Amino acid sequence: MGVKKPFSVDFYGLLVISVGIFFILLALVLTFSRSGWIVAIVGVTGMLVLRFLKREKRRRVIYLSALLALIVAFLGYLMWFAISPRVERLTMEDPSVQYRVLYNELGGELISLRPFGVGIGSQSIVSINEGLYTKLGIMRAVDWQPVHNLYLLVTAEIGIPGILCFLFFLGFVFLDAIRISGEEKKWFFEHLYGLEVQTAMMMLFSLLIFGLFDHFLWTLESGRLMLWLTISLLFGIGAYTRHTS
Repeated sequence: MGVKKPFSVDFYGLLVISVGIFFILLALVLTFSRSGWIVAIVGVTGMLVLRFLKREKRRRVIYLSALLALIVAFLGYLMWFAISPRVERLTMEDPSVQYRVLYNELGGELISLRPFGVGIGSQSIVSINEGLYTKLGIMRAVDWQPVHNLYLLVTAEIGIPGILCFLFFLGFVFLDAIRISGEEKKWFFEHLYGLEVQTAMMMLFSLLIFGLFDHFLWTLESGRLMLWLTISLLFGIGAYTRHTS
């Protein structure tokens, strides 16, 4: 007779997952990024809902949701001293919120002046030359930053035709990822059950939500890599399903 192990493989697997989730959420909290918190909530919730749509996965989703709730509650209790100031200051009086509103106004005004765009990477330069920052009351040079909205920034730099092409491209990416061999008569959500598709789609969706509050996906090398690598994942899924069908 073999010696009975005190813990099962499932226990160790759950322990590893729990520790991993804890440190990921702790790192997210320590970014002090409210936009990051919002996007994480949207992305995780969307992923759980998509998995819950598949009947045989529902029990696992419930277990995972309970585990997430416990870890979030523990982290909230442990780190509330750091979280609460960021949450309580989320009002229109918060300077970061005020500046984002002003940057969005600047983006809208620049689009009305140059509907065909000012060129990639030129939004801040043109805005400075046109005096748009000072016109909106942003007097310090350190605050002359890009528009903190991906879609307004893209429109300002490559124009209205450019943003329409960009949005059409993103829509094509999503549709291509869930279509198998061009069989468009299949139910639209049938292929959302695949874990690979769900993960890649929620990654891209979360990044695009983040784009409502920041510009790094367009202006920073790290952000561009994140965006286009995620888009490449969805393209790869579409190509793989067509090849194996």
